[in-house]
Amino acid sequence: MLSENSPPLADEVLPLFFGGFTITATFKKAGSNGVICSLGDHLGGFSLYMESGTLAFILATPGATSTLHSPSPVTPSVSIAVSYDPADNGRLALVADGVVLASTTHPGFIPATFQHGGTTLRIGYDTPLAVSPAYKVPARFDGVIEEVVIDAAPESVHSMTDLVRNALHAD
Repeated sequence: MLSENSPPLADEVLPLFFGGFTITATFKKAGSNGVICSLGDHLGGFSLYMESGTLAFILATPGATSTLHSPSPVTPSVSIAVSYDPADNGRLALVADGVVLASTTHPGFIPATFQHGGTTLRIGYDTPLAVSPAYKVPARFDGVIEEVVIDAAPESVHSMTDLVRNALHAD
């Protein structure tokens, strides 16, 4: 469990993402602009962020970058999540308060490490070498993040719907 006041975490202490993951964020106060969490940069990493109320996720891996956007502005009152399921052809799903807002198939693979030489996970902002050009760094989140939970050991499920449902009901 990470919060907005957490220092950047070195990627060596994070779980491996290539086998699938769910990142869930909850809020003390909803926001509409800024980075919720980010890891790495545009050469390898991800960023979950909001821009004018639109929720977005970008995943940059060797040879492929995928971006998800909510079709309209959202105000997450409970939680937002993004999931990656390599068993479902690399399916990414963006969820707010239990509703799937967008999904796509990531055409590449997720490496064991996003950056050779290491990188950090940041909560509530990004660094000058940002993951996405869509926001101006540090892109501090204008709400209050209660926690960010990374689950890189999802249960075996039969569909993306089950994966998202399990992620939203996890502790």
